[in-house]
Amino acid sequence: SINKFAPIIRTTNSAVDVANVLGIGAFDLQRTLENDPEFLDTEGEHVHDQSVTSIGIELDQKTHGAVDLGLYNACLDVLL
Repeated sequence: SINKFAPIIRTTNSAVDVANVLGIGAFDLQRTLENDPEFLDTEGEHVHDQSVTSIGIELDQKTHGAVDLGLYNACLDVLL
């Protein structure tokens, strides 16, 4: 499941102060092991939550990060 200790940050256009997401101590290995002793067992069975997904976008420095939103949305339509 998603980390219940991590705060939910509401944003507009993904604008977030980096201080709100880095170095906040939301993940604690000891706490995780207390809740799930098998967390580090790479040989054991585990299940991925199929409702949690991500996508990365690499921007070309030649275009200074310009994104064609029409093309971007078309790609997302194919993925979703």
